[in-house]
This record gives sequence, structure tokens and C-alpha cells, in this order.
Amino acid sequence: MTPTNIELFVDRLCGFFPTDSIARNTVKAAWCKEDVLLDASEHDGHLALNVLQNDAKFPNLARVKQVLRQWQASRVPDGGCGKCLSGWVYVAPLEQYGTVYRQVSRCTCSGGHTNPETMREEWVNA
Repeated sequence: MTPTNIELFVDRLCGFFPTDSIARNTVKAAWCKEDVLLDASEHDGHLALNVLQNDAKFPNLARVKQVLRQWQASRVPDGGCGKCLSGWVYVAPLEQYGTVYRQVSRCTCSGGHTNPETMREEWVNA
């Protein structure tokens, strides 16, 4: 999902739980930086909302990530290894000049999912 989609996701959740006191802008700012949410599709977000609206209270980030991971895990392609969807897995982060870079490595699977075009360059400020 894009940051805009994540903000709409938070707004929808707030609509489901109008009596819960939520710092909406703080939640949006934090959740827009979460890899699990950024890697999710819009469709995954809609499916997650269908599950989360039945919770007793506004979900915390761990609960949202749990629900999204369930949907993402169900999309492992035929012949996939379950560790990757694109042929790449994340390894230990590398810090250089005050910036933490996420490193990726080719997955050890033999499912043929090693397309370098699917690799995303990501970095996170330290």
C-alpha cells in the first residue's frame, strides 16, 4: 500500500471504532513507515479491514501486521518456498554514514523466483 492508502486505512479503522480515543495523525505517521504495510497490496488492506472491524477495540500495529501477514502468506506462488515471494530475502542491515540500509540476498529456493527486477532498494534513516 502507498502511504496515502495507509492513511485511508487508518481513517477507516477510526470509523469502525469512533469511541476509541486515537491519536490519528501519530498513528498515520508511524504506520506509513512500516514495511509490512508498505509491502501489502490494496486488496490485502481491504481484506484486513474486514477482519479488523470485528475486533473489540482499535487494533494496535502488531495486530494489523499479524492480519496482513496472514493474507500475504496465503499468496505464496506455486513452487514457492514460503520464505520469499520474489526470489529475494532480507539479511542483516548495513549502517553507513548514519543511514541504515536494508540488504537483500537471493533466496535459496529453487522455485525459479530470482527475478532481479522485483528487488526493491530500501533504506531507513537511522
